[in-house]
Amino acid sequence: MPLQAYAGSAQNLVKKGNTAYVIGKYDEALDAYEAAAVHAPESPHIYFNKGSVLYQKQEYTRAAEAFKQAAIKTKDIKLETYSKFNLGVCSFREAERLKNSDLNKALETCRQSIRYFQDALELSPEFKEAGENIEMVRMTMKSILDEIKRQKKQQKATQDAAEQIQDIIQKQQELFDRNKTLADEEHRKDNAKNLHEKVQDLAKGQKDLQQETRMLSQNMIPPGQDMSESVQKAKEHLDKSAGQQGAAVEKLGQDQIDPASIHQEKSLEELKNALASLGNQANPQSQMQKQEDDKQQQKNEASVENQPRDSKDSEKEKAPMNQLADDARSILDQEKENKKRRNIYSTGGYREVDKDW
Repeated sequence: MPLQAYAGSAQNLVKKGNTAYVIGKYDEALDAYEAAAVHAPESPHIYFNKGSVLYQKQEYTRAAEAFKQAAIKTKDIKLETYSKFNLGVCSFREAERLKNSDLNKALETCRQSIRYFQDALELSPEFKEAGENIEMVRMTMKSILDEIKRQKKQQKATQDAAEQIQDIIQKQQELFDRNKTLADEEHRKDNAKNLHEKVQDLAKGQKDLQQETRMLSQNMIPPGQDMSESVQKAKEHLDKSAGQQGAAVEKLGQDQIDPASIHQEKSLEELKNALASLGNQANPQSQMQKQEDDKQQQKNEASVENQPRDSKDSEKEKAPMNQLADDARSILDQEKENKKRRNIYSTGGYREVDKDW
């Protein structure tokens, strides 16, 4: 009698959770499934349902834990297949999130996703969606590897630029020190003709450095690379420095030594600011292209997901995403024709607790 009573409670709670799930009340559905698990802690279907609702809430780590329990507790090959498949989808979604913060971890999570899909295929070789998802994850891995390569290339360019700025700072400091020496000679009223030649030689050195600064500013980013915010700021400081250097050249051309030193000092300040700006790029993994990621995320959210169905589900109680299966199949057929797949399949929905209590 107690067993039957507990069983009835679990079934009623699952039905309540299923109803809430269908109308999108995921928190209510999750509460019902968790309460059902108290009465039937070994039911793999309840864990599967929990994983499904957590997936809809985009809590992929918790969803994965629930699907793992479903796979462990079930003796049904079909349910274990779907659980492994869903684990692959959860890992893939988590990898998408990690792309914004840790590319290497995102790459490893993709590999984990592929392993889960392979497990699903080993259990059910006819489950072709798992194989198709593997190819989609591999495409994502390639994009991540390309991004890692791009960031390394940009980091190398940034490091090279920083070294060149340091060299220009040293040269500008030397020119500034020479100016101070000439200013002392001017104040001592030394040989005016000799002083004029020295000032003009200093002007030539300052003009050469101005050209070097401008050239560096123009070549801050390798061809085909995007300019990050910190590099943009460094470039702006370099342009301002070149402007101050030009003003110093003009003053030196007129033998105005003291006014020229003011512009040289401002040039040094801008160069140091440029170097400081590049220092913000110490971690290349944090420099993902947000606009590109947002665009990809919108594509993923807008895409239709194909949900494998439980053969024991009734037509009346199918979840909304299961009702989209025909549309998803049509989209799949069209995508296969032009070989431009853009979506990854995922399972979802709830499963009836059909155990004979």
